[in-house]
Amino acid sequence: MPRNLIGAIVIIIGLVSLLFFGYVVFFNKEQSVEHVITEEAAIWKKEPEKTEKQEFQKKDLPKKQKRTIVIESSEKAESIEEVFLNKIEVERLAGNFIERYGSYSSQANYANLHDSMLYMTDAMKERVLRSIKASKARKEVDRTVYKSVAIRAVARKLINYNKGDIRARVLVGAIQSEVLGDKEVASRNRNVEVHLVKVGKTWKVENVIWQ
Repeated sequence: MPRNLIGAIVIIIGLVSLLFFGYVVFFNKEQSVEHVITEEAAIWKKEPEKTEKQEFQKKDLPKKQKRTIVIESSEKAESIEEVFLNKIEVERLAGNFIERYGSYSSQANYANLHDSMLYMTDAMKERVLRSIKASKARKEVDRTVYKSVAIRAVARKLINYNKGDIRARVLVGAIQSEVLGDKEVASRNRNVEVHLVKVGKTWKVENVIWQ
C-alpha cells in the first residue's frame, strides 16, 4: 500500500477520533451544566418553601399572654377599708345603743335615756328630752313598785348603708326581759330598726323604730 494512502488514512482516523473526543467532552459538559442549573433551580425553589414554612410556624406559635396587674392606689384601698370598718362600727353601735336605750327601771329616773344621749343626734336628743318632760308631768312612772326592762342584743344586720349620704339602717334582734318586783314576768323577742347618720367623723343615732 502506498505511503501516501496510509498517511491519509491515519490523518482521517485522527480527525475522526478528535471529533469524537470533542463531541463527548462537549456533551458531558452540557449535561453537567444542566445538572448544576437543575440543582440550583431546585435549591432556589426549596428555599422559599422553607422560609414560608418557617414564617407559617412562627405565625402559629402561641403569643405570650400579657398579664395585666391592677394595683389599687393607696387612696382607693383606704376607702374600701374605711367602708368595711364603718359598717362594723355601725352594727356594733346600733346593738350597744339599743341595750342601753331600751333597758330601764322604775327607780332609775330615766337614766337610760340620759346615758344614751351621747350617741344621739341633736334632733333626737331634743325629742327625747321633750318626752321625758311630758312623762314626768303625767307621772307615768310608778315608783312604789319595782319594775325593770332589760334588752339584750343578740343579732345585728346592716340593711342599708349609703356612703354618699353617710346614712345607715341596722336591724337589731333583741331579747326583752321584764321583771316585776323580784320575779321575771315576761320575755320575748323584739326587732328594732336603728337609723344612723354620720356627723363629722362620728356615727349618731337619729331614730329608733320598735317592731
